[in-house]
Amino acid sequence: MERFSKAMLAALYREKQELENIKVTDKEIRDFYKSNIAAGTPFTPDVRTGIEASIRKERFKTKKEVFQKHLRQGVEVTVDKTKLDPKGDASRASNEVVARIGQETIAWGELRSALTDPAKSSSEAYRSDTLNNIIDQRIATNKAKAAGLDKDPVYLARVREFKKVHLVSLYKAKLLPQMEPTDKEIKEYFSKNKEKIQVPESRKIQMVVLKTKDEAKDVKQKIKSGEVTMFEAASKYSIDPNAKITLGEMGWVAKGSGFPDLDRMVFSLKPEELGGPVESPAGWHLVKVLETRDAKLQNIDDQDTRRLTRNLLLQERQNQYVVDLRKKNLFPVKVYTETFQRIVRNEAERIEAKRKKTEKTSAPVKQSVGKSDVN
Repeated sequence: MERFSKAMLAALYREKQELENIKVTDKEIRDFYKSNIAAGTPFTPDVRTGIEASIRKERFKTKKEVFQKHLRQGVEVTVDKTKLDPKGDASRASNEVVARIGQETIAWGELRSALTDPAKSSSEAYRSDTLNNIIDQRIATNKAKAAGLDKDPVYLARVREFKKVHLVSLYKAKLLPQMEPTDKEIKEYFSKNKEKIQVPESRKIQMVVLKTKDEAKDVKQKIKSGEVTMFEAASKYSIDPNAKITLGEMGWVAKGSGFPDLDRMVFSLKPEELGGPVESPAGWHLVKVLETRDAKLQNIDDQDTRRLTRNLLLQERQNQYVVDLRKKNLFPVKVYTETFQRIVRNEAERIEAKRKKTEKTSAPVKQSVGKSDVN
């Protein structure tokens, strides 16, 4: 909680004291559009918003660099660089001071816990960068408190929410060992819930559907001879109403999910092999397999299958635990439906008003660009 609180205050200080109020004018947006956007790109509200975001991001980066330079002004910082030498780690105590910020100290134990990248942990440069981040955060936290930001509603709300989530996580951690299923229970759960655990074999297919078998045979011959491609055949001959848009591409289909004869044919084909014609209630089908995916999570003795089955069973038990709490009425719950609906309506109205405002503010800019700028 203390680490989260400090990080929140430091971030809030940066935002409130140094990094907010980044203004972007209409002229800057127009100049960026003329200089950086490809000719012929319409100056839509989305384009305008994207340009503004790009300028704001770059300006934010510049202000952040300036902020980091000025953060330590007026603050006495000393670093014992000998404590960054990895050769002394074995004999170094956790309470040994590696840096001082005024009267405050940063101990080796705090720095060591922040060295989260094992591949770099022996690098003095990495240690120095990590220590400087700790120092900057500590200074920003102190300045945030001095500025009264620890009373800021945003900060207080986020800390409360973090506390709540953290408490729930701690409580779940205590509950989980009591809910741990046995090997027998995991196997039984898998047996009863295979349909939501197993991933069947699937194929990505392209299909042309014809009215008659003779038509299907004729189109198949045209495809095989190279007279037309599958894409052209789907667009020109298929009776599927979406074929002109999809060009016959049906996406991924799972084994056993279609008409039996069609399913058998699809899963007997090799990639890029053209199959059919096969009849279904929709017509006569020609099919090409574009890609294949093997079946997964089929056997409970497989490690991944067992892990997923166990996790699903644990999740189900946790959900049931919450349901049982409500049934016992240990913690009475009352939902204020009218209040909830009012909040939803207000939020929807706020979003709509913001959308309309954006359209109004962007319209003059679009007009001022003119045809010569757009074209």
